Amino acid sequence: GRNRDVAKGYLKDQLPLVTDKVLDYQTRNIINIICSSDGGTGSGIVPNLIRVLKALTNKTINLIFVLPNYETANILSLSNAVDFWNDVFIITTSRHFCKMPTEKLQDLFQLSFLWDR
Repeated sequence: GRNRDVAKGYLKDQLPLVTDKVLDYQTRNIINIICSSDGGTGSGIVPNLIRVLKALTNKTINLIFVLPNYETANILSLSNAVDFWNDVFIITTSRHFCKMPTEKLQDLFQLSFLWDR
């Protein structure tokens, strides 16, 4: 669990299947991706998936991710979140950050990250 490298390897093996499924929705202009930033699967796969999708389409990609609670998370979760953030920050073209509007959503989605191609 929480191994970003394993997740990256999985994406390499399954990339055509994943991108074909996402791109099946030709009439949609926006791709929304929701994941956690502290585990292996979401934080390992999502940055590379976004990089590939940006190369294949002109659609707007929205990324909404959950940050670990810095008071209760373990070191591996926090390290994964930092690595995820660095990976995401490299592939973005604009920087729009906002807090979710309600307390309930802020607990679930602590940070929303949005960019346009």
